[in-house]
Amino acid sequence: MYDLYTYIKNTYIQSVKKIEAERKKIQNEKKILMCRKKLEMSLDKLIPKLKEVNQVAQEMEKPIVFELKLQQRSDSIEALTATEQADRLAAMDPVVVVTNKKTGQRWIWSQKKFDQRRFMIMDQFHQFQEGLLQKGSAADDPFWDPPSSVMIGRAFMYLKALSHLVEIDEKFDVVDIKGKGVAKISVKILPMGLDNEELDYLREPKELLGMSFKLKIVIQSVEGLPDDFAYYPKVKFLFQDKNMETSEVPGKSVDPKFGWENELEFNSADEELLDYFLHSVAVFEVRGYQKGFTPDNQESKEARLKSAFEEARAAWRADQTNEKLKDEFKSAKRAYYKCKAQAAQAAEVKVSASPAEQPTSQHSEPSNQGLEALRQKFEQAREAWKADQGNEDLKNEFRAAKKAYYAVKALGPVGDEKKAGGGNDLESLKSAFEAAREAWKAEQGNEELKANFKASKKAFYDAKKAAE
Repeated sequence: MYDLYTYIKNTYIQSVKKIEAERKKIQNEKKILMCRKKLEMSLDKLIPKLKEVNQVAQEMEKPIVFELKLQQRSDSIEALTATEQADRLAAMDPVVVVTNKKTGQRWIWSQKKFDQRRFMIMDQFHQFQEGLLQKGSAADDPFWDPPSSVMIGRAFMYLKALSHLVEIDEKFDVVDIKGKGVAKISVKILPMGLDNEELDYLREPKELLGMSFKLKIVIQSVEGLPDDFAYYPKVKFLFQDKNMETSEVPGKSVDPKFGWENELEFNSADEELLDYFLHSVAVFEVRGYQKGFTPDNQESKEARLKSAFEEARAAWRADQTNEKLKDEFKSAKRAYYKCKAQAAQAAEVKVSASPAEQPTSQHSEPSNQGLEALRQKFEQAREAWKADQGNEDLKNEFRAAKKAYYAVKALGPVGDEKKAGGGNDLESLKSAFEAAREAWKAEQGNEELKANFKASKKAFYDAKKAAE
């Protein structure tokens, strides 16, 4: 009787386990199908757009190729450590790989960034077809991005010791996407009390529940970076739902020293935190710039600020009630236009410092340069407003720039020798005035920029009145 009961019980348990396994298998297959369908829908939308911009690049004789790629998200630990096929597919996103065949540079654009750039590319293509496209800086070229850091490798730190409040102080292997060790990273994680007091080790992990403490994370250094990617290195750090990064080490450094520290506080530790310590990892992603594509020039700085400005604007447009996103957008906008104004001022100083190099036979050239600057400003304002037509500030900036451009254009070229003789000085004063105005607009709380703007404005209008 006992044996029969045991047999029936075991058979029932096995049947339940089998049914549960089948149920999970069916759920997993459904999830795989859903993820594949979602990816296919995204690809179906992107492929025609990709063909379009590749055709445009060919017609404009740009050495640029756009390609599609599926890329694993790297902003969460779950995505990086996924092992099930369904989970890996859920962590995949279509991205656009942009390659400059002439220089070898490669960029990876998200779908959102690609859509923004595609809009700019098509607008520039229309200008190209109408013969109105003028050469500008690289920062204004929608086919171009500043050099960006690349992922050299990642180190994974298991955290079980933290469940006993035991410190971690080790060197970890940094492995690339092929699983090859490429460097070593020195990291410490030190548990301590909220008032920096020492804590006793715990015998059992469950003793951690309800405790309040903090962890001091120290990223000390990286050793043995590949020579070709050892420029401006930095480390990104993922811990639970937190994403942080060190500052870049300037120049080239095969063995960079970071000395980066941060503290994470935990009030009343719960089951979720304990489970994270017992079964998950912290991720340290080492990044660097490739030789020949470093971020240490004005053009790259301007383009990076422009890209940050565009991303902040898009984020705020998606959630215009979010005050934090609004402030980030305004800050990014100020930084970009300030950099642009500084570049214009530097160019003006360079021109003014070498008047002997100016051509003397073409008297109308200074005026044409001034008109071209106004035209570029008008087009930039138009593009900014077209991308965010509900923004009244951008609309007003566009109207003002348009009015200024057409007003100067209506004056026509300088004709006689007398006007041409004074045009150079007047145009220089005008350019200085416009550059000072842009600098002050980008940072209106700066009294020094305001005074500079007023002085250059007065000098320009006094000279203009005298010329008349």
